[in-house]
Amino acid sequence: MLDRRPRRPGVRLAFALLAAAGAAPALAADKPWPLLKPSDGPLALSGSFGFDSKNPDPKEREKDIADLRRAASGVACGAPDRCLIAFDEGAEARLVTLTKDAYAPVGAPVVLGDLKEADAEAVAVDEPDQAGARRYYVAGSHAVSRKRCKPNKDARHVWRFGVAADGGVSGPAESADLWKLAKTTELAPFLDKCLGTRSPEKEPGKTGERGFDIEGMAWRGGRLYFGLRGPSQGVTTSVLSVDAKALFEGGDAAAKVLPVEVGEKRAIRDMQSVKDGVLLLVGPDDDTRDDDPQPWPTWRLLLWDGESPVAQPIGEFDLSGVKPRKLAGCKDKHAKLEAMAATDQPNGWRIVMLSDGLCDGGPLWFDVARP
Repeated sequence: MLDRRPRRPGVRLAFALLAAAGAAPALAADKPWPLLKPSDGPLALSGSFGFDSKNPDPKEREKDIADLRRAASGVACGAPDRCLIAFDEGAEARLVTLTKDAYAPVGAPVVLGDLKEADAEAVAVDEPDQAGARRYYVAGSHAVSRKRCKPNKDARHVWRFGVAADGGVSGPAESADLWKLAKTTELAPFLDKCLGTRSPEKEPGKTGERGFDIEGMAWRGGRLYFGLRGPSQGVTTSVLSVDAKALFEGGDAAAKVLPVEVGEKRAIRDMQSVKDGVLLLVGPDDDTRDDDPQPWPTWRLLLWDGESPVAQPIGEFDLSGVKPRKLAGCKDKHAKLEAMAATDQPNGWRIVMLSDGLCDGGPLWFDVARP
């Protein structure tokens, strides 16, 4: 239950936003959603990401590497066939070539600072500025550890890299302090809180308090939009929006918290800016766990204008035909859509989805019609 003791106005507003939006759901549960089935994939990686583990036990080392291979969490493409992938284990990202039927690593790992566990959850890419420069952005979750509800300062970073002419990464990483900005908004009372509403798996004496948890990010019109898995309540989650240049270079970042309806037991899992707005990948919220009985809340696609509390339903992803694969050194688990990149097409979007749970991300391609 939410703590409703008197607090400063910003805290009361945070609860009011969530409660009010959750009171009148606009995403009707009784209307069937168009089913979105993959047209290609899951693709196997040609080559290796080169993940490693320092665990001296051979079996544990093999397990650690398999876990890393199943941890794809964010993707953005700086060129039609060159993309940057983030993983929510370790502190590195990877460049890949990615097309309908080809998937391969490129170059050395992209290091996200001298960190142990960056928990990178989202990747975005901007449009060229007046000088023609472009940038990749990578965001940590900014969340506490999921199983023990322990603060993880390594996850409180947003990184910025230059985009090379071929879509690769150029220049060293720059890091920005989004945490400081979040503390000035209605989301402040949810920072450093346990995720969801259930007790952490390994800390049964603690209580979930709808903790702050970034899962998606998109760049649009000079602003970065951070999609949250938490806090969520009812049918509503929030997006934190800031001026991208000011976040890294100083000045007024004009931080705003935007509530958006995404459906019961769901929250934002990734975001992608397109011509018509922002595509939202929504899926299970922070109360859903891997060991929960199936089925989980389904993954859906919405189109959001970047401001309104209601997004337009596009479709529901049908993953029934995605079968677990046995690859060398790694076995697929559940297909959990976690990362999205999209290209505008005349009548819709060409979308690639990566999964947390499929070895090396297991890219799935979808051709989605515009409603």
